[in-house]
Amino acid sequence: MKPIYQIQEYGSFITGKDIDGYVTLPERTFEQLENFILSNRSKDTDALELMGLSARKGVGKVITAKNYVGVITMNDGTTIEILPKVYSAIDDSSGKRTKKLLIDMLRTLRDSPYRALQTTNVNIEKMNIFEVFIRMFVDEVFFIVKRGLKCGYETVEENATFFRGKLKFSQQIRINHTHKERSYVEYDAFTTNRPENRLLKATLQYLYKHSVSSKNRNDIKILLNSFAEVEASVDYKSDFTKYVPDRNMKDYTTDAHMELTEPTGESKQLLALQIKSGASWFKERKDECIIFRGINERQYNYWTKNSLPCIVVLYNPDDDMCIWEKLTSETIQRTNGGKGNGFFVKVPMNQVFLSESSSQKLLSFTNLPQHITNYNFLLSQKKFMQIIQSGGEVKLHSTEWVNKSSGKGDTELIVNDGKSVQKYSYPYWFPFTPYTEVFPRLFPWAIFSADEEFFEENDMNLWREYHCYYDKEDGEWLVVGDTFEEFRKKLSPMRSIDHAGEVAEYMMILSLNELGKAFLNVDKFVSQNQPYASTRPNAE
Repeated sequence: MKPIYQIQEYGSFITGKDIDGYVTLPERTFEQLENFILSNRSKDTDALELMGLSARKGVGKVITAKNYVGVITMNDGTTIEILPKVYSAIDDSSGKRTKKLLIDMLRTLRDSPYRALQTTNVNIEKMNIFEVFIRMFVDEVFFIVKRGLKCGYETVEENATFFRGKLKFSQQIRINHTHKERSYVEYDAFTTNRPENRLLKATLQYLYKHSVSSKNRNDIKILLNSFAEVEASVDYKSDFTKYVPDRNMKDYTTDAHMELTEPTGESKQLLALQIKSGASWFKERKDECIIFRGINERQYNYWTKNSLPCIVVLYNPDDDMCIWEKLTSETIQRTNGGKGNGFFVKVPMNQVFLSESSSQKLLSFTNLPQHITNYNFLLSQKKFMQIIQSGGEVKLHSTEWVNKSSGKGDTELIVNDGKSVQKYSYPYWFPFTPYTEVFPRLFPWAIFSADEEFFEENDMNLWREYHCYYDKEDGEWLVVGDTFEEFRKKLSPMRSIDHAGEVAEYMMILSLNELGKAFLNVDKFVSQNQPYASTRPNAE
């Protein structure tokens, strides 16, 4: 690990000697830091200078930190950490108290992402400030992923074998004059590859390269699996200009939500809140309910198809009334007896938000429907299914500690899409459950077949042990049972290589079962614009 040098605001670095009151840097690091300062000056950034350069009699060159707090990473990986001047080095030699105080100060900022940071879950003493900030970002992205990456329509042009969207006549005539079976089309694809997600992925990739914390790197690696279908941003300026802070992007900005946690602090349930405050929302009353109007088609679709259950909370500051109701296809009604263009919700006046009488009802609603949870689970693995469908190869490699009840082991997917090979780790343990039972649950869409090449030597040894006899005189193996091919056909496709009775090693090739094939068909349907998707049956 590269060294970390700490300094407080207005503290100074020197090189070549040890003097009380100064922090000594190696000559090479000092020169890099000096060049950094000089390059900033050349760009006329005096107003934003982090450090100043001077010379002092009897000391030599001195680099002094100014009133900025943060981290500078040098080209060789050396980290310069600038801490607030709140404790002396004697009182806080490790910088732990100073870092914690800095974070506590940041958490007091209004509408700040630092408010959510749980310092008890971060080993501050072993992390520099940069790693702490990475931890904050990772936690925020985990929250976004947990709720589901937001999708949007993206214009796609392609020379397709089937017609969709609209035909581009000029390109069609120029490109397909000899290919009548093709259509050069333009259409809107509903995809997660939107600017906000591209920026997040690019940031995660950058942080993965520059983080030295194993915890941060492992979590970033897990998060990147969720961005498999998202392209990393290559034009940051353009993607930032395309960002639109609308309702669909509330998770990416500020959001009203309720989270129920376990006593351990682990997240248990999430609930999205639509909050309306003001006496004007309470003017229309009917059947002991407040009528919440002004809902359009887009809002209806967003609330009823959200990855999280949604509720509306109405608050009247005049009498301190605060009530709520679920936002579902059952509670949201269409105006004009079901024939209007708008929607409304009846919010019961006796359904007080967070009162004892309604809390249990509220909490029971926070559980996601099982079909949504299961669909999201399959959606996270769609890329692997698509690669298999298109002729690529997906292998499952795993090592299980068979004599440990802890379920310890290592599991990864080796994915070859025909262009490159990428590995995806599953950093989880599965206690008290054999891995042969875990795999079908992790990948319910897959058929498992042993990688014959991987197992060939081990299978050959087993075959010789049980079906052959070694003739010492002739110096060759004699078959006394099944042939090698017959023997292999009888072996389990989910077999393993035994390593000294301690570790079972698996290498399996995955193919699509009926669930996998059906899911891709369903996902293709729900991802496309369907002409009559808005129609609903009416009971007579």
